[in-house]
Amino acid sequence: MALDHDGVDDTVNHGDIAGIGGATLLTVMFWLWYDTAFTGDGFSLQDSGAGNIAYYVATRATDSSAMVFLTNSPLVERSYTATGQLSTGVWAHWALVVNTAAGTGDGRVKIYKDGAALSLTHAVAPPNPLPSGASQINTMRYVQSGSYSDGKMAHHRIWLAELTAAEVAQEMLTIRPHRTANISLRSPYDDGTSARDYSGNGNHGVVTGALQAAGPPVSYGGEAP
Repeated sequence: MALDHDGVDDTVNHGDIAGIGGATLLTVMFWLWYDTAFTGDGFSLQDSGAGNIAYYVATRATDSSAMVFLTNSPLVERSYTATGQLSTGVWAHWALVVNTAAGTGDGRVKIYKDGAALSLTHAVAPPNPLPSGASQINTMRYVQSGSYSDGKMAHHRIWLAELTAAEVAQEMLTIRPHRTANISLRSPYDDGTSARDYSGNGNHGVVTGALQAAGPPVSYGGEAP
């Protein structure tokens, strides 16, 4: 199952998840069905609304076909971009993997689509560690621009860890996570509009507007108990 967002005012808010601000290691993943492309869409992000951004997974303001990782430290945009990757009307699995201390430049960030690492370009590398401060985890909403994304999201997961390529590919296909160590959020969006967090951390989401819909092609096969 999934949550379907109308692109007008629908979102899920998981509150301020401890440890993301100030983190050096981060993995964020989700399944996305994109209905209508729009420049400046946000999909999964932690944002204070005042320029204190730990992470954004979003489209670039000038290119709705780009999947971008953004962070501000503060008010200085730092980004990694994979152009030509977003398509409408199809399920795709996305994963952002960040290690802020992994050397310099491109080695710090990886973006995976359907389990495959994408070629990235970067403007300014993210800070080490990620910016901290009171921020909210939102889905399908670009807080600073006020825009909302039109599409469906499922199986939203966040780890305070750097998952390997093999782990990303493994997690993509299962409903319950193989890796439970360092997991901060596991919200499959399969329980109506409750957006429960099954990680054990109590980071349940508050759903505004989004409705239950059919989800991506994942199974229970091979997952951890």
